[in-house]
Amino acid sequence: MRNTVLGILRTRSGGALGAAALGLVALAVVVPAIGQSPPPPQSGVCSPTKTETLYAVKVPDGIAYGRTPETATIPGPALEMEEGQCLAVKLINRAGQPASIHAHGVGYTTSSDGTPHNNSCVADGQERTYVFEAHSPTKRPDSTIEPGSAGYWHYHDHCGGTEHGTGGINSGLFGAFIVRRPGDPKPDRPPFVLVMIGQTFNLKQAPLTPTFRATEGERVEFVVIGHGELFHTFHLHGHRWTDNRTGLPSGLDDPAQTIDTRTTGPAESFGFQVVAGERVGPGRWLYHCHVQSHSDNGMTGFLEVAPRSGAPLPPASAMTAPGAAPAPVAGTPPAAPAPGPHATTTQKKPAGMSRPSARISRTRLLVSGRIARQALGGIVVTFRATIRGGRAISIRRRITPRNGRYALSFEVPRRATRASRGTLEVRFVGDMRLKTQTKRISLNARALRAGARPRR
Repeated sequence: MRNTVLGILRTRSGGALGAAALGLVALAVVVPAIGQSPPPPQSGVCSPTKTETLYAVKVPDGIAYGRTPETATIPGPALEMEEGQCLAVKLINRAGQPASIHAHGVGYTTSSDGTPHNNSCVADGQERTYVFEAHSPTKRPDSTIEPGSAGYWHYHDHCGGTEHGTGGINSGLFGAFIVRRPGDPKPDRPPFVLVMIGQTFNLKQAPLTPTFRATEGERVEFVVIGHGELFHTFHLHGHRWTDNRTGLPSGLDDPAQTIDTRTTGPAESFGFQVVAGERVGPGRWLYHCHVQSHSDNGMTGFLEVAPRSGAPLPPASAMTAPGAAPAPVAGTPPAAPAPGPHATTTQKKPAGMSRPSARISRTRLLVSGRIARQALGGIVVTFRATIRGGRAISIRRRITPRNGRYALSFEVPRRATRASRGTLEVRFVGDMRLKTQTKRISLNARALRAGARPRR
């Protein structure tokens, strides 16, 4: 849509004709830039004994972390520590939008929080070092126990799209963060990381989900993380683990429950180790979400366990997932999974945002509109203006749509309603992979003050 210069309010002063304009008022559905890169932290919670470098870059499927720009993946590299270590992670941001690293489960100061609230985002083209501590359990002066950091945690962006990083997470900025206790068994292969978000594993659906490979008798490790809006039940066929920190029983009489499924909500994570094929033998062992409609919509994949003898596994076409289409013939594109009742988070269609409305009542600015009922995300409204004397002001508010509608109001300086230059932006930060729309409308200043509907 076209941009126009709008709404000139004319007033008389000393017989001379003066002009004041509300200016160009644009409402756009875009991802906001949040904050800027502050100076790197002067001190951390500990003195680093280990260092990592991560890049945030654009990839064909979204935005990803990588130890180099060329090796960025979704999810990002698994970060590992032991209790007693201090890790410094330098983030170099080339994502085209603000990004950060916000870690779960470890210690850090506010300068390593990785949020706009603590001024620890990284602007595009900038870098920042975050410092994390993994400490051992200790006894407090009152004889209670302070828990240690060991566990299967995760890290993610907290700055892209909204002040909570919804756009960054939905684009793929997440990864596993593993903290071990000294003496914990280690897997024979790098950890298998699965992030359940929308109705996907790692933003993919079968047959594009990860296939993990091991040899019978190898110790393998799964890290399972939840993101997005849905709850999932992870299940691995043929294998079981103990419901505790490591997934391993502490002894023959360990009372902890043995499980082969676990329900996980947004931001929850867990992990476990199993011996591949133990007591069940080699084969293609299915992993999937046990919410049946999620499985039917493509939340499935395989752990392939090769025989110790080195013999090949049977052809994949003979062992497809229950309810799935047969494996595609080589050289033909895979069929898309059938849509299901929760498949909205992976639709590639416009967000369905209607033309927003705005009006001024005295010194309050009121903005409202509609968005597709199934859309998940937030509305960010930003008002910027230059008033007399060249003074710039900027006011921002955020709201979550409910039942497909949003409405909010906020106070603006009286002089700003007669500003010579000003912009109003209404931004929708939407679902993972949900294409956004850009809408621009023009508002006549007199009509805006009277509450009339804006013109295209």
